[in-house]
Amino acid sequence: MNWPIYFKNQLYVGDEDSSVGVATLWTRRELIADNLDKSKYALVGQLYSKKGINFVVRNILAKPSIRHLVVCGSDLSGSGQALINLVEHGLDDDNKIIGVQDAYIEREIDREYIDLFRKNVNIIDMREEQNPQKVQAVIDKFDKEGNFTEPATFPDPPPPTTDRYPTDPSTFKLRGLRVADVWPEVLKNIMRFGAIKTSHYDDDIRELVNVVTVIDNEDPDDPYLPQWMLGLTKEELFEYYKQYMTDMVHEGAHYGYGNRIRNMRGKNQVEFIITRLKEERDDRGACAVTWNVDTDLGMQRRPCIIMIQALVQDDTLHLLSYIRSNDMFQAWPRNCFGLLKIQKEIAEAIGVARGPLTVISASAHIYKKEWEDANKVVKQEMQVRCIPDPRGNFIITVNPDKGKIELSLMSPRGEILAQFDGKDSVEVAEKLAMNEMVSQIGHALDLGKQLGWADLALKYGFDFRQDNMPKLEEICDNKDIGSGKLEVRREVRSGSGAVPGDIRKINETTGEVCGSDDGAAAACEPTPDTTCDPTTPGVCA
Repeated sequence: MNWPIYFKNQLYVGDEDSSVGVATLWTRRELIADNLDKSKYALVGQLYSKKGINFVVRNILAKPSIRHLVVCGSDLSGSGQALINLVEHGLDDDNKIIGVQDAYIEREIDREYIDLFRKNVNIIDMREEQNPQKVQAVIDKFDKEGNFTEPATFPDPPPPTTDRYPTDPSTFKLRGLRVADVWPEVLKNIMRFGAIKTSHYDDDIRELVNVVTVIDNEDPDDPYLPQWMLGLTKEELFEYYKQYMTDMVHEGAHYGYGNRIRNMRGKNQVEFIITRLKEERDDRGACAVTWNVDTDLGMQRRPCIIMIQALVQDDTLHLLSYIRSNDMFQAWPRNCFGLLKIQKEIAEAIGVARGPLTVISASAHIYKKEWEDANKVVKQEMQVRCIPDPRGNFIITVNPDKGKIELSLMSPRGEILAQFDGKDSVEVAEKLAMNEMVSQIGHALDLGKQLGWADLALKYGFDFRQDNMPKLEEICDNKDIGSGKLEVRREVRSGSGAVPGDIRKINETTGEVCGSDDGAAAACEPTPDTTCDPTTPGVCA
């Protein structure tokens, strides 16, 4: 059996016949394992989550020579306590670990073997201890004891399925240049994260609370209307604008948005906004409301758009709208265009540029009858979009003389705003997070990739070029090596199963790992003419 059977590449493997295992919880495993005698332990690994207890149990039952499990390090998630409770208190009828929340053992692991694990594996509770010398002193007390049962493996649980993923309970920011850019994002988030609720229209909804959508640059008089967005046409949309730009009320309707903001008790609130901002550009009271407390409180049909507010900043007009209940499939695109039309009217009247439209949809929902169509839009039209980070971008350099990764924060206009450095990518990432310098997920992911390469360049001494990752041939400083023929030698950490000093190789043509163990070397044949220097593990000559 190839053991450990789970997460082998993330575990430090010592003497597989040892009776001791070490779980470092949230403390980095290398901080402990690198200072322990490998001959005295079988495995060292982390245990981040309570779910991970299943893999601890499975690995030990597959090689049941481990009789003593040292639990040390920081127990940030309660996984250490859950493991202790499993041994001390066992499981209830639902396979839940007694005495802790949200900790279950998979039903595929037979109860008989869970009982064997509990009776034969001794937990040494050293939680919060991070001194490897103290851990070594404990594991030195134990000798090899042999298996407590026959090795056993169990089926994996079926792949997980869910129609709703966990997320923040409130506030989802979605941003794009145009309404059609943002709409698929809106649908995706509601269909992925939305809670299923009933509605008074006898149709279930999927709902998110407080979806904040930002439309950066859409001209309502020249809208982008792809066919897949509800089949909206310019003619239909321009007719719809009358509901916002005039005080008309459709026959039989209780209200109209234009009527409420342009003729509420004889007051034209749009004219009020324009007048206020002409008189005082920085006014924060340029608002219009649609809610009439005299008539709306007892009505079944009440306005969904409750208010709009206009703010001027940097000679640019921001328009904000609060919508209490928003059908994001049918109504939201039309609502946005109507609000953009009002924004353009105000901006032109006071002589400033149009800025972003921000819409807060308190109950952002999709009715069940639209779920299938919403999923079709997401599947067909969703794409990764490059959205510039409004907080700026970074120039990353490696300074080998100082042993530092250096960053310069550049404004969207190309000005240097700040400079800082760190000894490695972890320190740099912590500074980025502490100062909230990144606002886009895509930007953060790209920074992580670039910082990872900067880490390697600093450690191994090759040139770092941001956004232009070096090829292996270039790292080895040999321009004559043909593509697909390079053999890279590197040191493999003992935790991956190699013995100390073992040199493994990667065949760049096949991607296979090969090396000094019996039969593996053939995977690297034929041997290339030029290789990195095998006498210097991890560094090319």
